[in-house]
Amino acid sequence: DYWSSAAPRSVVTYEIYQLVIIAVAILVKIGLGLFFRKRANTVQSDALKSSGNDALFDSILSLSTLIAAFIGTYTNIYVEGYVGIFIGLFILKSGIEAMKDAISLIIGERFDANLTNAIRTDICSIDGVYGAYDLILNSYGPSRNIGSVHIGVKDSLTAKEIQSIERKIANIMYVKYNTIMTVGVYAENMDSEIAVEIKNKLQLILNNYPSVMQMHGFYVDEDMKFCNFDLVISFDD
Repeated sequence: DYWSSAAPRSVVTYEIYQLVIIAVAILVKIGLGLFFRKRANTVQSDALKSSGNDALFDSILSLSTLIAAFIGTYTNIYVEGYVGIFIGLFILKSGIEAMKDAISLIIGERFDANLTNAIRTDICSIDGVYGAYDLILNSYGPSRNIGSVHIGVKDSLTAKEIQSIERKIANIMYVKYNTIMTVGVYAENMDSEIAVEIKNKLQLILNNYPSVMQMHGFYVDEDMKFCNFDLVISFDD
């Protein structure tokens, strides 16, 4: 019948020198991958990091091929098909991860929480700043950090004094954190007894609402007889 008369399947065989060449290539790729990744961490280069990852991925794929060749050559068990499936899935996974990293850089990444707290501390250490609020920081790759923050200052400060504070914040953020920072201002009438009394009473009311995490930007306009403020509310519950 057809099956008995069909030609036997051809089998790929390897010479020992071919296997040695593959093994040497794998070692070279591993060395290149580790070197590129180390340099990428030093100079903060996404391009070098990607090159290092590509070299390491290639070494893993080549190692899979080498293992399959050894098994086929010395045991007559041929697993090339399964290795091909593994390599295909591995490439698919790597492509998805690379796409996610690229999208993350495009839409921006959040800064580390410890770094955010350090930035807040530095901003609040500047004379005339009574609080740092609404801090937003995003990283768009090396040398592409952008942020914004609101600061609380006395309403009696002049525009010149406020600008001096803003420049100090911008300088710290650019020099120390490599970030271009936009600064907004909350005027706080802390010297007004009426404003302090209203704020304290409002805080007592807000204490009854556990979801209210913070109140800031509080200001009382005594001439217009109104006050405004911002609340930070938790939506965990």
